[in-house]
Amino acid sequence: MPKISKDHVENFGRPPLSPYMCGEQPTSTSAPIQGAAKAEEVATPNSDLTWNEPDITVPQRSMNTVVFQSKRGGNSVVVNDEGADGDGYILITHHSGSVVQIDQDGTILIKSFGDTYNTTEGLHYQRSAGDTNQSVGGEWNVMVEGGSGNVSINGDLNIECENFALTARGKATFNSGEGIEMKGAKFSMEAHTDNLDLIAKNVKIGASETFSVLSKGDMSLGTESNMNLKGNGEIRVDASGELKMKGSNARIRGDVVYIDDVVRLAEGGAGATGIDDAVAPVVSTLPSPPGRRLSTNSGVGVTKVRPKAGGISGREIDDV
Repeated sequence: MPKISKDHVENFGRPPLSPYMCGEQPTSTSAPIQGAAKAEEVATPNSDLTWNEPDITVPQRSMNTVVFQSKRGGNSVVVNDEGADGDGYILITHHSGSVVQIDQDGTILIKSFGDTYNTTEGLHYQRSAGDTNQSVGGEWNVMVEGGSGNVSINGDLNIECENFALTARGKATFNSGEGIEMKGAKFSMEAHTDNLDLIAKNVKIGASETFSVLSKGDMSLGTESNMNLKGNGEIRVDASGELKMKGSNARIRGDVVYIDDVVRLAEGGAGATGIDDAVAPVVSTLPSPPGRRLSTNSGVGVTKVRPKAGGISGREIDDV
């Protein structure tokens, strides 16, 4: 009785050609895994835009296909030149489902069922003539170990997150050509070692309830025009030391005027108030920001490049 080799046993019932050529036994390849794991309706920050992963070719009957495969057929390189122009596709597939594919339109798909590493000891250049969409299931970490990080965007930049923290080891600079608007349930600012300087054409500060200003040193309020204090209720001025007031004329009017204790008139004891002039704020001088460009929020200036329709058959079809 002839000896039956291990290869004969393991290959019993298998087709003589690769499934990618004969179309038989497609389940022996990684095609079912690749089909079941296709990413569809992947969300982007644009609520109107989702994207689908391109189809991965499945085994199909074709004599225009060349297959280089491992001994057991789990790992294969498939080269196909189907069509009058020999368009075809190129497929590198691993038994785990990981794949590199170039379809007949030249669209490249790289998918890994393990981890993916892209490293270089030189420079790394990346360019997209159309949009670039990234969806990250976990954390997104970026580190620039050497120089600076520079981002230039022709349109708008929109960021939405849970909590936002910005730490600058030096200065943080915001330069806006039109305006800066901020809103929050609570707003806190602290200049812990230097001044807080604010300059504006008009300064308006309002409080829906209590308004309080506290200084541990002297406090000066100065104006080159009139200063007005008005209250619908009482206006109270209380000094633990002397209360000094001076003007070219002093006018006090009330239905009833009370002046308690000792009152001295025309004795020259009032003197000067000794008030120092208020110190003008000093802010940094920044260059004028560039002029406005087309805003992507208005739908103008959005890329017109769109993905090409793939030419590879659907997964449910194993025939040309």
